[in-house]
Amino acid sequence: MLMSLAAHSMATAATHFSVKARDGKARCGILSTRNGSVETPAVLLYTRRGGPLNLTSPDMLATVTPPVQGIQLSVMQFLENPDARILQEYGQGAHSFLCLEGFPILASNRDPTTYEYGMRPSTDKEVHVSIHSGGHMVSPERYMATVAALKPDLFVSLCDEVPADAKAKRVATSIKRTAAWLDACLQLHSTYQNRSGQVPTGEQEQSTEGGREVDPQRGGDSCNAGSAACGSSNADGSGSANNGSSSAGQGPLAGSLLLAALTGGGLVMERARAAAAVAVADKEGVGGYALCGLGAGEAPEQRPALIAASLGALSPVSLERRPVFVSGLSASLEDMLTAVAEGVDLMDCAFVAQVTAGGYALTFPLRPPKGWRPPASAAAPQQEQEAPPSSSLLGLAVAPGRGPDVSIGADDTKVNLWSTSYRLDKGPLLPGCSCFACRRHSRAYVHHLLNTHEMLADVLLEAHNTSHINAFLQAIREAITEGRFEEYCLWFRSLRSAPLVAPPRRSAAKRRASGEPSEPIESEPRTVEETISGATEVAGQVERGSSGAREHQQAKWVCV
Repeated sequence: MLMSLAAHSMATAATHFSVKARDGKARCGILSTRNGSVETPAVLLYTRRGGPLNLTSPDMLATVTPPVQGIQLSVMQFLENPDARILQEYGQGAHSFLCLEGFPILASNRDPTTYEYGMRPSTDKEVHVSIHSGGHMVSPERYMATVAALKPDLFVSLCDEVPADAKAKRVATSIKRTAAWLDACLQLHSTYQNRSGQVPTGEQEQSTEGGREVDPQRGGDSCNAGSAACGSSNADGSGSANNGSSSAGQGPLAGSLLLAALTGGGLVMERARAAAAVAVADKEGVGGYALCGLGAGEAPEQRPALIAASLGALSPVSLERRPVFVSGLSASLEDMLTAVAEGVDLMDCAFVAQVTAGGYALTFPLRPPKGWRPPASAAAPQQEQEAPPSSSLLGLAVAPGRGPDVSIGADDTKVNLWSTSYRLDKGPLLPGCSCFACRRHSRAYVHHLLNTHEMLADVLLEAHNTSHINAFLQAIREAITEGRFEEYCLWFRSLRSAPLVAPPRRSAAKRRASGEPSEPIESEPRTVEETISGATEVAGQVERGSSGAREHQQAKWVCV
């Protein structure tokens, strides 16, 4: 009876995923963990060395609406200061150590805003990474020992990442190493799920090389699968707490989910081959998949094909109850939409970190206006562009009736609070937004904080931007559930193709020389409708002056 109760407790604490709705390849699901649930698709809050950049306290995390659903951290940033030994002695895992109780944690193999790989060659046994404390050679044993000390809800297996311009031979080597390390991580994961799997080792002479402890006799890390100080629990129960959810007989990774790393660099065929090898093996213990190596130098237009190649090689059966995580999509919102359209469930939130660091506030619209309809055919978008969209469709946080002006840092997704045009602006960061920053603070105040270099500016901007990106994913989930995700994508991309400002207007002298009637000088900026229609009329025109005929300067287009 006691054994059955223990088994039931372990089963209920285990992380599992289920799909609730589909629209094409896009899907909505629930990721249930012992530390809470995540409605997918979702973004995970970015952290550096385990700490949110600006939302530095649980109280600030609680102000984000819609709420933060999960946390992403890099395993590599816990190789030293603190390392696995310190975390193991603390005994409570990352949730307690980082004051992140109640948030599911995903431990990835890299920081999405930096690239830790490639400074020195890796080997078949270890990968070289460069972190805050210098270079480290990381074996699967050392990697999994750190994961076990962190006790995350999900983690990515060790991966030999390569840049997008890597040669085919180097990419093939990366795939081979990643597959071998996946087998090692699966075996160690099974060991760390049960205390009885601990392998005792004796004391060995240790030395330090490149920020890591090395066993001179074995040539590997002293922090290995059998080390009690590196992730395994003691037989007497000390250091066995797992955020309050461990019971007798459970190891530090009991109930956690291993995500198999899928690599392939910037080569579509190699990505398909790497994913197919993992899918064919269908190894027991693989709880999901992680698309690795993106955001490593590939062109933005290549990413949809790379994501589709990796996920297209996986069978629908293998994806049914396994979540898909992707890291490195920090360039644009279109990357997020593309990933969701291919079936990705979880993404990091590095985009928000980069926008906040630049002093920007996200202002793009979240839902199409009432009555908006997608084009009926492929030719329809060109026809519809003839009619300029209204300011309500653009949904920009600017003065009523006026279009965004790139000269002050505004575009169709965000506004730049460094601009002096906001120093007297009494309005919120985004009119209508209910986040903590918009409810209580003005643009003028945030502009002042930025110019005085107060960290409160970054706190308020990240609070707003995180709330806005969470609302964006909430709108995507609604579109998938209602079966209109494709329509939502068409609407969102139609906003991103609108010109932001009209081309420079020619002087009166040039207009007289070309025989055009003179125009009165406008004292007020033109409206969105006038701006877009003006840009449409002059695009492609030929200007004739005293120096001969030349192409007219094109309208400015911005796609961030």
